[in-house]
Amino acid sequence: MPHALPRLLTRSLAAAALLLGTAFTLTGCTLTDPTPPIPGATLRVSPQDLTLRPGQTAGLVVDLRGAPPSAAGYDLSVSGSWQGVQVSPQRLRLGSNDRAVLRVSAPRSAPASSQPLYIRVSDGQGRGLLRVVEVRVRPLQAQPAPVWSVPLDGLPPNGAPVQPAPVMPVPLLP
Repeated sequence: MPHALPRLLTRSLAAAALLLGTAFTLTGCTLTDPTPPIPGATLRVSPQDLTLRPGQTAGLVVDLRGAPPSAAGYDLSVSGSWQGVQVSPQRLRLGSNDRAVLRVSAPRSAPASSQPLYIRVSDGQGRGLLRVVEVRVRPLQAQPAPVWSVPLDGLPPNGAPVQPAPVMPVPLLP
C-alpha cells in the first residue's frame, strides 16, 4: 500500500500530459513532445522559470531560430492550467527567425501557486517544438512592526550618550 500513491500520482500526471498532447516520461519530471521537431529549428525560452509576486508582471522571451522559411509562418501558442496567472498574447505568428515577448502577470489577488506554462511552436504540418516554463506565485509576506527597545545602559537608538539620573539623598529616620 505505501507504493500505491506514487503509482497513482504517476498515472494521473501521465493522463494529464496525454490530454495536453504530450508524452510524459518520469526522468526528472520532463515532458517530451511526441510530434516530430521542425527540421533545423531551435526554440529558446527565457527565463525557464519565473517567480512573481501578486500584482507583478514579467516578460517571457520566446526565440525561434533556424526554422526553414515558411510563407505561412509558425504558430506560437501558450497553454496550461493557470491559477491566477495571466499570459498575453496566447497566440502569435512567428517568422523563421523571430522573437516574441509574452507578458506574464499575477493579479493582486493571485493565490500562492506553482504551475507549468506550455509554449509550443508548430508549422501546421504536424511538426513542432515544445518548452515548459515553471511559473510560481509567491504572496507578499506581512512585515512585522518594528520593536523599539529602551537600553538600560549604553547609547540609545539616536546615538546620544545616556545621562545618569541625579541621585537624591534619602533622609534617615530616627
